[in-house]
Amino acid sequence: MSVIRQLKRVLGIGGTSIQDMNSLRLSSDFVEQSEYSMNLVGYVQTGQSIDLVGITEDDFRKHLTIFGQTGFGRESLLQNSTYQLMNKDQGVCLVDRTGETVETLAGSVPKGKKDDVVIVEPGNTSESVGFNFFEISKEPGDKKFEKDVEYIISEFIKLAGIDEGNRMKAVTEAIVGQLLYSEESHSPKDFQQIISSRDDVQDFVDSFKEQLSEDEKELLSNLSEGDLEALRRRVAPFVKNASVATVTSHDATTMTISEAVEDNMSILVSLGDIEDESMKEYVAASITRQVWATIQKRSYMG
Repeated sequence: MSVIRQLKRVLGIGGTSIQDMNSLRLSSDFVEQSEYSMNLVGYVQTGQSIDLVGITEDDFRKHLTIFGQTGFGRESLLQNSTYQLMNKDQGVCLVDRTGETVETLAGSVPKGKKDDVVIVEPGNTSESVGFNFFEISKEPGDKKFEKDVEYIISEFIKLAGIDEGNRMKAVTEAIVGQLLYSEESHSPKDFQQIISSRDDVQDFVDSFKEQLSEDEKELLSNLSEGDLEALRRRVAPFVKNASVATVTSHDATTMTISEAVEDNMSILVSLGDIEDESMKEYVAASITRQVWATIQKRSYMG
């Protein structure tokens, strides 16, 4: 096979599918070449000379936008870039609105890397890995635990769009904080249950009266039905939509998104089974925020 044909297959040029990269064993054929320190995107041929073209790893970590008309290879470039990152044990998160790209990549995971790839397919409870937004991998007493609690509360408030003023944010912080510190496992479903009625809130206050401050107990005990209804509207998408709940309130989660990011695992998210466009945006935002929060936390904590 000529070098040009090999490169076309490796780089997905000419409509060749990504599976061909597996058959060529990209790791053994190209990793040892010095050019492979870059992420390959194409090649330039001058006479009999062929030079690989790529983006340096430092530049690749910055913002990247792909432009091109239909059929010009945008999807192939995205697939091949993701494949190369997975092959080099560099964690990547790909959110796919149609699910087609994730399906292709899932069938072409580099040899020996399957345990380092997490497939998230909301609505598919048999194949997809589920997540719990309130799950923390660290234990109380660990120096990173309190930072995890702070990030989860902050991101939960942002994602749910709780913007009814500092009072409602304080309510959310008080309830979620106690759920996270509790020895039992909790999820956004429990938050929704607590704010179902004033009686449920008072039951929560009674159960955590030793842990809550006097100000927090007074704040929660004086909530009106209107306050609770406003919170319920904000949190409902976390638990009411079955597809969303699989990535925010999964009951049998085995890992957290934070753990996956910290372990440099690749996260492939397929949203093809979600029909509602607003729900697609919601799930994408939920996962992206959690990934980004972990990256920021890792950078902040060194």
